[in-house]
Amino acid sequence: MAVQLQRRMGHQNFTIFEKSDNIGGTWWHNRYPACACDIPSHFYSYSFHLKPDWTTTYPGRDELHDYFMSVAEKYDIIRRCKFNQMCLRMVWNQSRSLWECTFQDTVTGELTVREAAVVVSAVGTLGRPYVPEIPGAALFKGAAFHSARWDSSVKMEGKKVVVMGNGASATQFVPKLVEEVGPKGQVTQLVKGAHWWIKRGNPRYSESFKLAMKYIPFAARIYRIFLA
Repeated sequence: MAVQLQRRMGHQNFTIFEKSDNIGGTWWHNRYPACACDIPSHFYSYSFHLKPDWTTTYPGRDELHDYFMSVAEKYDIIRRCKFNQMCLRMVWNQSRSLWECTFQDTVTGELTVREAAVVVSAVGTLGRPYVPEIPGAALFKGAAFHSARWDSSVKMEGKKVVVMGNGASATQFVPKLVEEVGPKGQVTQLVKGAHWWIKRGNPRYSESFKLAMKYIPFAARIYRIFLA
């Protein structure tokens, strides 16, 4: 949205208020082992900022976040962001035809009010991990966390680990988790319903393929020009 405001409308007077401390949304928060996209990389790119040199068909979390950061840097988005700002409420002022937005700094707790003629809500659905209430969970003395808030300080080697659920995230990190716990550890996965899945390959792109992808968009543009 921020990019298109500039590209299509030449509009510069906007601010992005972000609850997190960085851009990237789910690709910033999710850092579990083997975290990756399940959509082919070339389809997971902005049409206005194609990336021809993806390393694999299904890129990992780090490569994805680097890509989004490169987009933000190219279009000068970072300086327009105010991080650690959580929106508490938005009230429409009828007499002034303005939105009165109240934000809270997630670090200091400070409250600020900003006014805007237009507000775009871009709150993602994956920003609030669901943690079920389990009777007796508070008595558990070991480490417990949601995969979207992976605690990398916990050493898994030799541990007995229980994974609840078998969504896309678990499908990615459970095989890696089995490797990390090693032969002296154990991973038990609790699943509500049986899932069907097949092993998916993730071939690496050759340098010649990356070069070809770099010039395909250019060739397509030339083709459209001559076609017109």
